[in-house]
Amino acid sequence: MKWKKLGRIFNPIEHTLSNNCEEFAQSPQALVFDNFVRIYFSTRKKDSNGKFLSHISFIDMDKNFKKIINVSGNTVIELGGLGAFDEHGIFPINPLKVGDKILAYTCGWSRRVSVSVETSTGLAISNDNGLTFQKVGAGPIFSSSLHEPFLVGDSFVQIYDNIYHMWYIYGIRWTNYTNEESPARVYKIAHAISEDGVSWDRDSKQIISDKLNDDECQALPTVIYHKNIYHMYFCYRQATGFRKNSDRGY
Repeated sequence: MKWKKLGRIFNPIEHTLSNNCEEFAQSPQALVFDNFVRIYFSTRKKDSNGKFLSHISFIDMDKNFKKIINVSGNTVIELGGLGAFDEHGIFPINPLKVGDKILAYTCGWSRRVSVSVETSTGLAISNDNGLTFQKVGAGPIFSSSLHEPFLVGDSFVQIYDNIYHMWYIYGIRWTNYTNEESPARVYKIAHAISEDGVSWDRDSKQIISDKLNDDECQALPTVIYHKNIYHMYFCYRQATGFRKNSDRGY
């Protein structure tokens, strides 16, 4: 496959976003309609303590990605309540058309004390063509387990041969590499299957070999079926130093 680089197609600071969010447009996920493409993304606002909350927003664009047709003005998915797995944000979201509904597999996150964050996967359903979503429940449908102890998220779901397939990340460890830095996390990509999109069978195995080293972090798997081959696109980086050293970045 050959890709054509279009450059920046959306700048969040040039638009009014819902929930008083601004500046950020992270982890885009596209949903294709007949006449336009809806791009969901995670954006941010600050709470009363000055800490960020992640909210989902979207833009609608023409299929040439030249014109923005619409920017979401209402809350797309409500964040969780006090103590919920998605209390502090949803980042990212994976939309999936199923019949006349649109499912949203969400990566909810919440702050912790000894480490910075914990994540789990939730599920919400839209009955208005993806403008808003309602959660199926207050808790996650896919979370930490015996062999996947934390940081389960980034779920990407597709249906092949009437079976739901989920590719997701799971954490294998948190490590204090230096006394000057906060603990860093290491996570890998795994796969699960389901008959209904809610209850999942997983084997808790890393499916992508490390290219860098054991501390490689793998994220945001996206799978497409093209010319009889399944293609996965994903990100990977070193566990530490990636923010200041581009050689260790994605």
